[in-house]
Amino acid sequence: MKKKNLSAIVAVNKLNYIGLHGTLPWYSKEDLKFFKRITLGKNLIVGSVTYKKLPPLPGRNVYVLGKEYLDFDSIIRMINNSEEEFFVIGGKKTYELFLPFINIFYISRINDYTVGDTTFNLEEKIETLGINTVENNFFIN
Repeated sequence: MKKKNLSAIVAVNKLNYIGLHGTLPWYSKEDLKFFKRITLGKNLIVGSVTYKKLPPLPGRNVYVLGKEYLDFDSIIRMINNSEEEFFVIGGKKTYELFLPFINIFYISRINDYTVGDTTFNLEEKIETLGINTVENNFFIN
C-alpha cells in the first residue's frame, strides 16, 4: 500500500548503473544540487552499506535500515505515524524493499556510460507498481 509521504530519489546512468562500491560511479554537480534541494529538511531512509559511504547530510534526518540499526517494520511504523515526508535514498536492496510503498520516484538520468557494480532497472518495476515519477537529465562535469 502506497504511503503518501514516502518518495524515493535515485541517479541512474545510461547503462542503468546506480552504484560502485556503495557510492555513485560518476560526479554530477547539478545532480548533487538537485538531491540537496529535494531532500533538505526531509527524513532520509538509507541502507547500512550505502550509509557507511555517505558524506554528512546536514539539515536532514537520516534513518538507517540494517541489522545494527532500524528494521523495516520500525521504519514503516515511523512513516505511518508521521505527516512529514520521507525519502528512500538507496542502495538497491533498500529501494526494492520499499518499492511497493513509494508514491513518487525522483529519477536523475545521468548522461554517462561509467560501469559500476550495481544496476537498477526501474522502468518495469515503476510501471507495474504505478509509481509516479519526476525525471531530470544531467551531464557529468
